[in-house]
Amino acid sequence: MDSRAIFCECNPVAAICGIRAIWVTPSNRRKHIASQILDAVRKSFCTGMEFEHAQLAFSVPTSVGKAFAHSYTGTGSFLVYKEAQPGSRNSCGISESCVIEM
Repeated sequence: MDSRAIFCECNPVAAICGIRAIWVTPSNRRKHIASQILDAVRKSFCTGMEFEHAQLAFSVPTSVGKAFAHSYTGTGSFLVYKEAQPGSRNSCGISESCVIEM
């Protein structure tokens, strides 16, 4: 399989939180900084709720971002969000993103 290829399923899946971008300077990569930031997001995004790694949705990633999302979520089928449908809401009252599995 081409490591640059992204394969998407057609059925949308609800996401709790979408990550538009996360960037760490090259000299500070491999120090778990991005993972710690996303862990903080998962624990504080919605009061009284901590969601799983795999419930984060990412914007369409670069090849480095794809490798990070794969590593962080523990699966090659991490979620990628598309623009939210007007009026859709999640349990925290925040507009949901539609997501597709990769």
